[in-house]
Amino acid sequence: MSNYFYKCSCGQPYRLEHEGSIPIRDKFIAKCPSCGKELSTKASSIDVTFHFDPSFKKEK
Repeated sequence: MSNYFYKCSCGQPYRLEHEGSIPIRDKFIAKCPSCGKELSTKASSIDVTFHFDPSFKKEK
């Protein structure tokens, strides 16, 4: 079981996995699978992967 350190405003937990390192910061974007909101992060990485909790159920 992975630890999810971040949450979307709808409550969807996610974590970030950074790949590589570069001297400049870049912006990385992903859509929340629960609500469709655009999530972003800035990092000094070649790539960032957003991992969302597949067991999350959005309450209505």
